[in-house]
Amino acid sequence: MAYPGMWLYPRNSKLCCIYRVPNRLREVNPEAYTPQLVLIGPLHHSLKSRALEALGGGDDITYTKLMGYLNMEKHKKIYLEKFTERFEGENTIIDGFIRMIEEHEETIRKSYSESTAWIQSTEFLEMVLHDSVFIIEFMLRYTGTEAEKEGDPLLHDLSLLATVYYDLIKVENQLPYFILETLFDPIVPRIRQNQTFRKLIISYLQVEGKIKDNSKFKHFTDLIRCVRVETLPKNDVRECKPIEHMYNAHKLDSGGVKFEAVGEEFSLNVRFENGCLKMPCLTVMDKLEIALSNILALEQCHYPLP
Repeated sequence: MAYPGMWLYPRNSKLCCIYRVPNRLREVNPEAYTPQLVLIGPLHHSLKSRALEALGGGDDITYTKLMGYLNMEKHKKIYLEKFTERFEGENTIIDGFIRMIEEHEETIRKSYSESTAWIQSTEFLEMVLHDSVFIIEFMLRYTGTEAEKEGDPLLHDLSLLATVYYDLIKVENQLPYFILETLFDPIVPRIRQNQTFRKLIISYLQVEGKIKDNSKFKHFTDLIRCVRVETLPKNDVRECKPIEHMYNAHKLDSGGVKFEAVGEEFSLNVRFENGCLKMPCLTVMDKLEIALSNILALEQCHYPLP
């Protein structure tokens, strides 16, 4: 018998790239890792059923995340219909998507650290279809004309826009990038001339010019990580002594250390030269913690130190 949250064993280390955040990280700030509005992939799929059960049981969920989840599930169906309308006269395009998802179903399932056996194949295919089409249609609208955005609450409410953005970069809330690329790489140029799916994603995530053309990433959280990792110098890794005393900026300043802001915001390159601590200027926004926390969680699960 399989249930949500059960480990996948044996785990395919070459394919697995999407993880449940360890409890020791999650308990610090659970909302940093939990989708607040849009559910993507299987790790939080059970929340949809929980929302429907609460509503069917007469609970008032108006001011809870559960209501948001139900609104978004309805919105995904609307987006699927609207996306299909972009290819008027081609009634088989969605059928083609389903066939491609079915061909890659085993690989998609193995991309997760948890067993997805509790989701039947038909339901799994439908979930991937709705979630992937939501992503492409949302990003096409976001980067599109005002006519495409007309009447869409997601694109006219800044709070909802920000919530969707940060939900889409949470490590537990991912689809593997390869299936999105497989589905939409041939499609995007037909909708937007001189555009590719990769360029569309990079434009939406606002990291244009900050990632190499040949960089590979597993999903959106990994893309955000790549942007920062690629700023690090390619120096040889040296053995370093453990830091016995870690002083805050005030104590360093009192001790005569100078500070200098250098490089771009996304850089992680910090160096100490001639009594001066040189580091990038980091703009701290309300939601920055979410991005950095999910990068940290991904690194600890997928990129452990040797």
